[in-house]
Amino acid sequence: MKVVKKVSELRNLPDIAMSLPTLFTSQKKSSLPMEFVCKKLIQSSKKVTTNMAMHTHLELLATTSNNWVSIIPLRDLKYLKMDRKRFLRDVIADLKKAISNAEKSG
Repeated sequence: MKVVKKVSELRNLPDIAMSLPTLFTSQKKSSLPMEFVCKKLIQSSKKVTTNMAMHTHLELLATTSNNWVSIIPLRDLKYLKMDRKRFLRDVIADLKKAISNAEKSG
């Protein structure tokens, strides 16, 4: 059951990843508050509808995207930082590989 949930969450990551560059570009910042990112992504997402679920997905994205995004705790807030030097297609390829590996192991 746990593996099925993880695979389901992994399948949502490419859509979330595709939305992030636009969000960071429109805000003209290198890091954004996690709450702000969650709110904006929930507005554009059809699958992830709660703040807690989006937090979980962003944490999973940070661990599976090979440092494309990172979560930075600062005082009592968390910030999401994106590496703008990496190409989105490479990140999506990494995520698809992680999905494939999770499906094979499950």
